[in-house]
Amino acid sequence: MLSQKGPACSAAEQSAYLLSWFGEYSDLQRDDFLHVLAEKYTPFGLAGDGTLGLSHLTIGNPDAPPSLFQCRMSLFDQWFQGL
Repeated sequence: MLSQKGPACSAAEQSAYLLSWFGEYSDLQRDDFLHVLAEKYTPFGLAGDGTLGLSHLTIGNPDAPPSLFQCRMSLFDQWFQGL
């Protein structure tokens, strides 16, 4: 469940952001996001072993800044956990 904690925005605003972001995503990003979303709402994710999630969104160069998509997925993860 999306968080209602924190000063940043309400759960309704978080949902609006997610819908807006989803509309901007490429097909590949949408697929990645849907896997992350499925993992959040199912006990073991789509793979059945709990291996999906933000870990598969790593970047090749550890010194490079994260992409906008990675930042959004990190924010979604924080919202989902209620941080």
